Amino acid sequence: MGSIHVPEHLRKRLSYVALTAELTGGGIDARREDGLSRLVLWRDVVGVVVRRMPPVYDGAAFVDIVSTAGSTLRIVPWTRLTGEPIEGDGEDRPRSVIVHVLARCPDIKVDPATRQFLESGEPAQLPDLDTLRAHDERLA
Repeated sequence: MGSIHVPEHLRKRLSYVALTAELTGGGIDARREDGLSRLVLWRDVVGVVVRRMPPVYDGAAFVDIVSTAGSTLRIVPWTRLTGEPIEGDGEDRPRSVIVHVLARCPDIKVDPATRQFLESGEPAQLPDLDTLRAHDERLA
């Protein structure tokens, strides 16, 4: 189990980042960058959101798995996913994560931009850090 390579300029700059996430039949057992270890049960997941970070943060695609307050898990390109297999790497991984979550939680909320991503494959771009901050506050 090697160390996780977090891009230096993004270390501790993003909210909710899951460094590791084990996908199981019951839910997601994750360790976040802020030190929080959390088991999020599938039945507690209420939504899934995909976005692209602001250009200053490399424009990387990320997936937020939204559940109970304070338990949002952000799957980023450097999150180590284990357990149930997620097909696809790189640009394909966000779609695979969302499809997996929706298979487990078919009745959750999916916002219009995430639905558009599932059709087009292109996440909605957050233009700047203020927009990212506002996005994060909605998830808090």
